[in-house]
Amino acid sequence: MPQGKHTGFGIASLVLGIVAIITFLFPIFALGILATVFGAVSYWGKDKDSFGLAGFILGLISIIVNVILWVFVFTITSIA
Repeated sequence: MPQGKHTGFGIASLVLGIVAIITFLFPIFALGILATVFGAVSYWGKDKDSFGLAGFILGLISIIVNVILWVFVFTITSIA
């Protein structure tokens, strides 16, 4: 793939990953999941799009932070 040429899946993955990181306090797992899926399709497909890899990583971080946050919230509320 030529330098500077990005696929639609890669760009979508990066945008969804950024939005998922910004809105991680809301229970919106779908953004992180979509960013991860689009990033995987974009990077591990035939194009090797770097935007796809970045979106994949951001999506995973968002999912992990969301899970940790909600486990913490449910643990605290069940103790009280």
